[in-house]
Amino acid sequence: MNNEFVTYEQAKALKELGFNEECLGVYGNHQDEFVFSVDTLKMCQVDNKLTLAPLLQQAFKWFIEKHGFFVKYQAPYKSLKETDWRADIKNMNRLFRDYTGHRYITASTYPEVEQLCLNKLIEIIKTPLI
Repeated sequence: MNNEFVTYEQAKALKELGFNEECLGVYGNHQDEFVFSVDTLKMCQVDNKLTLAPLLQQAFKWFIEKHGFFVKYQAPYKSLKETDWRADIKNMNRLFRDYTGHRYITASTYPEVEQLCLNKLIEIIKTPLI
């Protein structure tokens, strides 16, 4: 089940970017300090050292709702002997803008490409466009 949550580092970065929604868990000061709870927002208000731990799907939904970014995934084409998953990051307001250096984000498994995409989304929001 822990693989369904963002990593500790991603959770800290999302906190810096303003993520503040009810979650199923929180991180303490370290990745191994994870607590499942039904009242995480209140816990974080009481102890600001805690960090909300959203599910991956919550994080991606937040990027869509707050920033207009979404990820388009492509499974490997077995008929072409491709082995990697591919993903491309788009923005609903700027569909033709490139966010990945004119390259797909690639990884051998879906969970890996999903993690890479979340890291790239965090990077994009941390460094606003000029």
